[in-house]
Amino acid sequence: YCGGLLFDDPMADTAGELEFMFDPWIELTGQASVALLAASHGVRPVLLGIGAGPLSNDATQKAVRLIAMANALFLPRDIHTEELLLAAGVPAENIRVKADLVFDAKTFVDDASSALPEVLCERAYFVVSLRQWHLNPCGFEREIALAVGRIFDETGLAAVFVPFDKDDASIHRCVWEQLSGEAKEHAVVFEERPDEGQLLALMKGSSFALAMRLHCSILHHILGKPSVGLDYNDKIGAHFELVGQRDLLCDLDSSAEVVTEKALRAARGACGLENLAACVASRARLAEEAFEELFEIIDSWRPDVRGREVYFPRTIAYAKQQLALSRRRTAEAEKALREERKKAMGLTEKLKKAESAATSPRPSLATKVARKARGAKRRAVRLLKRP
Repeated sequence: YCGGLLFDDPMADTAGELEFMFDPWIELTGQASVALLAASHGVRPVLLGIGAGPLSNDATQKAVRLIAMANALFLPRDIHTEELLLAAGVPAENIRVKADLVFDAKTFVDDASSALPEVLCERAYFVVSLRQWHLNPCGFEREIALAVGRIFDETGLAAVFVPFDKDDASIHRCVWEQLSGEAKEHAVVFEERPDEGQLLALMKGSSFALAMRLHCSILHHILGKPSVGLDYNDKIGAHFELVGQRDLLCDLDSSAEVVTEKALRAARGACGLENLAACVASRARLAEEAFEELFEIIDSWRPDVRGREVYFPRTIAYAKQQLALSRRRTAEAEKALREERKKAMGLTEKLKKAESAATSPRPSLATKVARKARGAKRRAVRLLKRP
């Protein structure tokens, strides 16, 4: 920043302090701006139940460090995230490992789920939850379709394609189109994300999941059901490691045979579920602790009382301001000129009357009137010359 000016006026054309944030929903620079803005008001940022990875980009790591500079409290969902935060430069005292917040949602899932769609009421099924991803290998949809078909042939379980995001529907449709026979006939494809109650009902009625979406797997796990994970991101592997289900994890380039083998183990319950409940319970407690720490910070906060901030805008360009000023002065001069002319005409009339009065014993009166008239004319001339 060189040769410019730091001053209040430009803020008048913005949202004020909110201008620090551009799109803080997902990108780290926006999140860093939010954290710094919170710190400027004496509020401690809390990153609740977050995951991370990869964090190999230098700009991303700088943004993480900026968040830490705001004295943010990181409550990540796994040790893998903690390691990445430490490597990025976050002080260890600002990190307390907790759990994904969905682990504490079992009661909510039970209470909020609605009835299953009629087409699934008397049908055994498993949930498929995929996503468009730039690392999906060539032929990925074909291999998944082959696996889904073989699972149906072996178990009779229909595939129910559930989009967790609106963008998931297209890849689900692509896989369904590559199915054949009864597997295709019995499959159900949701073109849009179901509403909350229906989504949870679909998870409750499922035998197991074949999922890229992390929270599809977590919802199955808190319900005591297995999930075959498709490892497209660090967070998937970290979660399956945590719950002791690493052997049900597939790489994105896994063959249909590998996916089918793991899915059949999940469908038949031969996947070490005996330790899953205890693991879920311990993670649920950590999620509760994360919320408790958040509420403690909220309760301890005291408002930073400030006076009202007022910006004095220069909302019009300097050249436009000068033009407007010039026009205003011209109008004022014209008005004054008209008034002076009116006065001059009155004095001239008086002069004529005085000069016509030949019998007037006071000739000096005409002289005085003439001087006043000449003075009025001079003032009018000066006004015309003013800028």
